[in-house]
Amino acid sequence: MIIYNNIPGLKASNALSKNIHKAGTPLARVSSGLRINHAADDGAGLSISEKMRGQIRGLMQASRNIQDGLSYLDTADGYLGSINSPPLQRLRELAIQAANDTLTTQDRETIQKEVLQIQEHLERLFRTAEFNTHKIFAQDIKSTKTPTPGILPGDTLIRQYGLQVTAGRNDRLTFRLDEQPLEIHLDPGNYTSEQLVHALNEKFKGAGTDVTVGFEGDSLVYHSPTKVLDSFGGSMIEIDSPASYTSIIYDNSKPGYISGAYFLGAEYLSGDVTIDSSNNTLTFRVGDSGTYTNVSLTLADGTYSAQGLVDALNHHFNTNGIDVTATKDASNRLKLQHNKCGAGYTLDQLGGTAKQVILDRLVSNHYSEYIHPGTNGSPAVFTGYKSLAGGITIEAGRNDTLRLNVGGTVHTLTLAAGTYDQAGIMTQLNQVFANQSLQVEAKLSGDRLQLEYTGAGAGSVGSVSGGAAYTLMGEPVSGPSLIPGSWQLVEGNTTPIAVGKARATGQTNLANGVQIITGYNDTLTFELDGQAKSIALDAKWYSAAELLSAINTELSGMDVTASYVGPSSQQLVFEHKKEGGGIPEFPYSLKNFGGNALSTLMTTNMPMGQASGTTPSASYLRGTANISNITISAGVNDSLTVSANGNPYSFTLDAGTYNTAQLVTQINGKLSAAGLGGMIEATSYSSYLELRSQTTGTTTQINSVSGNSVNTLFRRVDQYYQNAGYIPPSTSDTYIDGRVDLRQGITIGTGVNDKLAFDLHDDGTIERKTIILDAGEYSENGLIDMINAKLQAQNLQVAAAIKNINTPQGPRTVMTLTYSPGKNGYFAIDGVGGSASYTVFYPGPYDITYTGGMDLKLQVGANSGNMVSTGTQYMMNTEILGIRRLDYTTRISADRAIDTVADAMAMVSAARGLNGAKRNALESLYYNVTQSAENLQAAESRIRDADLAKEMMAHVKQSLLSQAAEAVLVQTKQQPQMILELLK
Repeated sequence: MIIYNNIPGLKASNALSKNIHKAGTPLARVSSGLRINHAADDGAGLSISEKMRGQIRGLMQASRNIQDGLSYLDTADGYLGSINSPPLQRLRELAIQAANDTLTTQDRETIQKEVLQIQEHLERLFRTAEFNTHKIFAQDIKSTKTPTPGILPGDTLIRQYGLQVTAGRNDRLTFRLDEQPLEIHLDPGNYTSEQLVHALNEKFKGAGTDVTVGFEGDSLVYHSPTKVLDSFGGSMIEIDSPASYTSIIYDNSKPGYISGAYFLGAEYLSGDVTIDSSNNTLTFRVGDSGTYTNVSLTLADGTYSAQGLVDALNHHFNTNGIDVTATKDASNRLKLQHNKCGAGYTLDQLGGTAKQVILDRLVSNHYSEYIHPGTNGSPAVFTGYKSLAGGITIEAGRNDTLRLNVGGTVHTLTLAAGTYDQAGIMTQLNQVFANQSLQVEAKLSGDRLQLEYTGAGAGSVGSVSGGAAYTLMGEPVSGPSLIPGSWQLVEGNTTPIAVGKARATGQTNLANGVQIITGYNDTLTFELDGQAKSIALDAKWYSAAELLSAINTELSGMDVTASYVGPSSQQLVFEHKKEGGGIPEFPYSLKNFGGNALSTLMTTNMPMGQASGTTPSASYLRGTANISNITISAGVNDSLTVSANGNPYSFTLDAGTYNTAQLVTQINGKLSAAGLGGMIEATSYSSYLELRSQTTGTTTQINSVSGNSVNTLFRRVDQYYQNAGYIPPSTSDTYIDGRVDLRQGITIGTGVNDKLAFDLHDDGTIERKTIILDAGEYSENGLIDMINAKLQAQNLQVAAAIKNINTPQGPRTVMTLTYSPGKNGYFAIDGVGGSASYTVFYPGPYDITYTGGMDLKLQVGANSGNMVSTGTQYMMNTEILGIRRLDYTTRISADRAIDTVADAMAMVSAARGLNGAKRNALESLYYNVTQSAENLQAAESRIRDADLAKEMMAHVKQSLLSQAAEAVLVQTKQQPQMILELLK
């Protein structure tokens, strides 16, 4: 038996310790409910569990985020709903009310006041609507410059005016995409703004680019999502529109033309020119910036070709240091041009004996005789415009009076009432004419009435007026021509400007006067500023002047005046007193003319004036040669043949020198001898010879004259020199303006935005130039100085300067580049591009951002990137809805407002529909996230939570083992006691 070491006790003690330790694990699990309380319990399980717990907590927060997003969308929907009802509903209700013509102007003005209050309420709502300080509706557009592709804006006014494209003038646009040069051509035609955008988009697409065009306000914007777009140029850059200066981008390239002074000869030097002492000097003056040199040169005698003259002249100029060069054009005309360009370098005072030989052209003009046939005369005939094929009806006291001017005397006639066919009305008229002893006969010209003067001589008939005149001769035409007052926007000013006044022009010429009959044609109605108006005239005969005075008396107190188009064509013109129209700032209109006087005063085309007949005339031939001193030479200019009624009569004049009277006597004797006596006689007309038939009418007609004396007796030949043309010097530099406001300061970075390029057009050739800017921060003056230093270093004839301009976006201080080549030709600078162009020249490219109406991103998952957009970037205000300029002050504008407000309501409803769809999707996502969190929590529980039944069994087991170990340990402690007892 061992006493020194109690080995059984040690074993029992160790077993007890192990049992106590093992009993602690199930006890900890039972007490905590977790299977893993320490990493030692399950290291891998702990890692998985912790990761799952992070996911679970993230998903729970994401579900709360989604609930916040749902609240945001509910708030947005509430604001959208408060736009339609009641504001827009009330605006539409008021528009329907104002469109009713039972309202007065004052009624509509009261309605307009309520409309303004509703507009102000909506604008306030758009500005103040927010959720947790986030604006619901976007209001102000901001631009953020980027060095990457974006939107390149213009600032000219295209939307209102559209564009007229002319071939060769403004049909070509050049540009660069990532430095690759491209161009498009627009087809000629008149484009509305919508047509222009469509055409440009088609052209950009056809060129294989991804550039798109749209509108931002009244101006065009260009967008390439993948490439840098710059270097705009071509004829489309600068367009002079009738409405305003405008262009496809903005008021940009200004082409220039420089021409030195020169003389251009009129003589075509197709053959050789002989120079001798009579024509060998040439003089002119050369101006050189304020100093003048008189040049006189003498050409050597000889025969010169055109090139020979050029060589001889240039030899003299070069030898004597004269700044002039001689050339010849394609027509071999001689040209002398100053070698220097500019206003101070003149070339003038051309003279000398050689001038008429080498520069001036001798021109001969031939003036022939004039032959006039005899006529039998014709009666005066006055024809109406109206077809009488359907017959007419004459009513007593209405349209039975006819005023007719015959031979200068006005006669008032009364026709018998009744319904007439064509023959019947002719009979009635001729009976009335006979009763009044008038020398007039009524006839038919086709289906129209024709009045013919039957007296002797020329006579006259016409100037008809009265009710019967309208019935018999007047042709109805379309209504009065209406021109509304209008407004426009001019580049650099966003305030509307009134343009012209509303006008209505009648088509009836009232020069012959008019008869007004009560209840028949005495009332004229119209609409003035949306309000019905009318005037009534007294029954009487009115001259044109009396009628105009009576109408203006009736218009007294109204914003309209009446006048005539002109003194001969006296058509009524009604004109508004105030300029402008079409918008609330200018609510002035004049239209809808009517009433029983409309036909009489404005819409019946009447034959005007008087027809005059012609008396018989004699045939005659009148020469153009001066016969005050004529020499006739035998066999040279002594024969003459006169053709009368197609038969030739020839004779020979006696040789000699004649004055006018002697020549007339000589020719009359020869005419008589040739058988023309009593038919034709010679006479003088001023200093010209005239052969005239001795009877009026067509009995004797002079047909022609011939023979070798014709040029002497009848035809004049004039010779004169057409002088060389003189062109003074001219200088018109070309320049191009940027749009970046330099007052904000400019930063240039090496390799970032330091390259500036542009195209120089030199009389048909194009050269690309590039300068590299120094890095640094610059003020406006510092930037210009640095750029000019770079331009001068390359000897480019381009200079940069500061320029103040006005744009629709406000005043700006910009850079202008001026190209001054200093030589003859057409020049332009455009195509500005390179990495620096968007820093110093183009106001872009930029990305559009908005204040308010944020497109909020919601974190809807436990991991990064688990985001969705609320999609509530509402660009919405009264301008976008189209209700900022509602006009309820006239019936027409109120009627238009009905559709305008309906469109606005549809826009808001569509926004609500999209908002609702987004909310439904977000709500569905909320349920998915919540379910995912629950499933993940269950999985994590299976890993980390304890199985209480199992752990209790393990705990009971270890407790029993511990109790057994304790009993054994007690027994082992008693064994040494037993040995001691034995020792005793």
